[in-house]
Amino acid sequence: IHWFIFCILFMMILMAFIEPIVKNSKTFLIAKQYVESDPTLLTKIGKIKYYGLFLSGRIESNGDGKIRFIIIGEHKTIKARAEINNNKVVDIYYDEN
Repeated sequence: IHWFIFCILFMMILMAFIEPIVKNSKTFLIAKQYVESDPTLLTKIGKIKYYGLFLSGRIESNGDGKIRFIIIGEHKTIKARAEINNNKVVDIYYDEN
């Protein structure tokens, strides 16, 4: 049981350090700007309240990458997966399940 508690605490501490880095990354900021200006998405979920706690994916040093994140809106919460290349969103997918 002690090992299990240690593992959970270690993961929580690791996420506390990684999360701010990812949320302030160029890749996430480009994806965030895209979803905040997507009228189709905003019609479905309402005004975006905030973004989920956990982000995942791959971010390269030049800002390109693929990320997955959760968007919490006024009416609905959805998962998003975005691919960024040359400072542009080249592909985005919204999972409404």
